[in-house]
Formats: sequence, structure tokens, C-alpha cells
Amino acid sequence: RMGMVSTGIWGTTRRVLGALTNHSVLLVVLLIAFDWYSFVTMFHFDFLRRPEQAAAELRSPDTWLEVLAFTYVVAMILWAYFRTILTSSHVKNNPPVPDELSEKERAAISICVRCAEKKPKRTHHCSVCRTCVLKMDHHCPWVANCVGARNYKYFVLFVTYAWLGCSVYTYHARPVLRDLLGSELSEAPAHVTEIVCSLCTALFAFLLTFFMLFHLYLISINKTTLEYMGRSPSTYHKGSILANFEDVFGPLSWRWLVPIPSTGVPSGWRYRSIYPSICLSLSLLFIRYV
Repeated sequence: RMGMVSTGIWGTTRRVLGALTNHSVLLVVLLIAFDWYSFVTMFHFDFLRRPEQAAAELRSPDTWLEVLAFTYVVAMILWAYFRTILTSSHVKNNPPVPDELSEKERAAISICVRCAEKKPKRTHHCSVCRTCVLKMDHHCPWVANCVGARNYKYFVLFVTYAWLGCSVYTYHARPVLRDLLGSELSEAPAHVTEIVCSLCTALFAFLLTFFMLFHLYLISINKTTLEYMGRSPSTYHKGSILANFEDVFGPLSWRWLVPIPSTGVPSGWRYRSIYPSICLSLSLLFIRYV
């Protein structure tokens, strides 16, 4: 058993190191690492410019609590990020058609003319990956992967924790931003590195707010980005916002907050709506009279 565990750890490590060979992935990881480093050194333990204050904070339990909390958020960002990268939603990399599908459902599965892979509902062909993706949301160059049925939860958690980390960083950078926007400087003017880091992180926090809310909205109506852009009817709505969230995160539990597989999530081969006819009728009515 120990041999299997060590083999699994080594295999995951090799895949992570392989992902870092992608320039976009490496850039994101370096930005996250530098944000953590600057948060710790510039706002708490700046022994170069503020040695007395840093020595005092070194003995403060509140300071260590803040640093540990921010470190936890950064760890969750990286965990969710690499789960998004390493989890494939490609049809060819996932199990074949499940046995629980009826003959009628099996017959309804079409074949993609571009890659000859099975193409169930909500599946789209990715021109970058050159294969079909189960419940494809979009292809994201920053994760060097398609976001789909198997890794959408991890992607949303990555965006959410990234927003949280940037927001916490921006909150601590208030004195720097205040000096930058104000007419008078404080007794200890911010270094150019502090200014650049604070501005960039505040900008990321601002942009991630809209991006995160957009994807939470998509989950609430059970749509993907492609379906939303195509203005297709919400035929996969489960009847409630909670049920739609459980379609992505699984049954409501602590697992929602952690980038680990959830039980009860659709495999990507079957999607049904409790009220398909109602949703379709309302959509057609909206299209006709609006």
C-alpha cells in the first residue's frame, strides 16, 4: 500500500512539474508566490525598512494569525489551480458511456465529425485541444486546459480563492494606496515595489469580482459560458438554485469549499431537467415577445 501511495505522489509531482513547463502556468504560479512573499515581507516582517515594527510584529499572535490565514488561502488557490490543470474533461480521457444509460439515451449520443469522439449533450469540440469536451465551459490558456464537467468545480474554487486572496491583500495595502491617491505622503513613503504590487493586486481583485460573480450566476441558472453566449434556453435548470449548485459541487457539505471530487455530480454523459418543458416554453415565450 505504501508503494502505491509513493507511486501516486511521484506521478502527481511529475504531472505538476510538467504543467510548469507551460509559460502561462508558470507565470500564474510565480505571481501567486510573489504575492504571498510580498504580503509577508512588506506588510508584516519588513526587517529592511521597518526593523523595529517587524520585530514587534514577530512577537504578535495576531500577526501570525493573519500570515497563517493568508498562507492557507494561497495554498487553496494553488491546490484548486493545479486540480483544474490536471483534471481532464476531454471525452477521450474519461470513462466510456456509463452502463446506466438507456438504449434510447445511447442512441441519442452523436459522433463529432471533427474528432470522431462521442458527443453527448452539452459537449463541444475545442479547436485548441482538438477534441470534444464534456459540458465544455471554455478553453482557458491560463490553466492550459479546457474547463468542463470534471474540473469546473476546481476552476470556480480557484477563481473564488484568488478573489479572496487579492481582496485580503488589497485590504492590507490600504496605507500604500492611500499615499498613492492622497496629496500628502506618510512618514514612511511606500517603496515602488509596494506600490506596483498593491496596484496590480487591487486591479486583480476588482476584475475577479465580476468574473467570480459571473460564474456563480451561470451555476445558479445551470448554464455554461458557451450556452450563455449562445443564448440557448435554460433546459437543464434543476428547479432551484441549490439544486443547480449541487449539479457542480455535489450535495451541500464542507466538500464545497475544498478542491476534491464530489459525490452525486453528473458524469458529463447525462443531463436532465426536472422542468424541461416549462423552461423551454418560457424561453420560447420570451423570444417571441421580447
